[in-house]
Amino acid sequence: MPGEINYNKDVFTTFEVAKVCNANITSIKNWIEDGKIRAFRTPGGHYRIERAVLIDFLNRYGMPNPFTARDRKRVLIIGTNPGDVELVRRAVGRDHEVEGTDDGMEAALMVGERRPDCVVVDILMDGFDGERFLKLIRKNTKFNNTRLIVYSDTDDADLEARVKEERSSSGQPLANYFVRQSDGIDKLTEAVEISLI
Repeated sequence: MPGEINYNKDVFTTFEVAKVCNANITSIKNWIEDGKIRAFRTPGGHYRIERAVLIDFLNRYGMPNPFTARDRKRVLIIGTNPGDVELVRRAVGRDHEVEGTDDGMEAALMVGERRPDCVVVDILMDGFDGERFLKLIRKNTKFNNTRLIVYSDTDDADLEARVKEERSSSGQPLANYFVRQSDGIDKLTEAVEISLI
């Protein structure tokens, strides 16, 4: 989405800092010149503010800090068993946001809006083309860092081989992990925890 700020980067422009602070660029430049926020100049003369400096500034002046919310990683579980969502939430939810849905359309919207760091997909869920869903995520470069885990009730070795071996244009497998539901919830939570590192 145009104008959206990438909170994971290390250096920000005055325009981005103005958006974070809900201020205008002139105010940001005044704060820099007054020594309230430390910045450096590019060879072209433009100010840049480091992430750590911006976070310190926000905290020092009691301003809303969007970085603390983004430091928590997001997990989306797409499947028909709400118990799985709760078990994963108990395992990793104290440090991360865990959400779930059993609706493919809602899942697509949630991935686009929330940009989860890890998506667990029941690839065989009724009324849902799980393989196509994985391919669409992998096709979009915005999700290059998103970890995908297939969690399905299947012994289909061909399906497992396809999602592990088929590569997207970026060279990534369709799924980073393939966990059978018969392997148990511990295997799933382990895959999620590894994905969030």
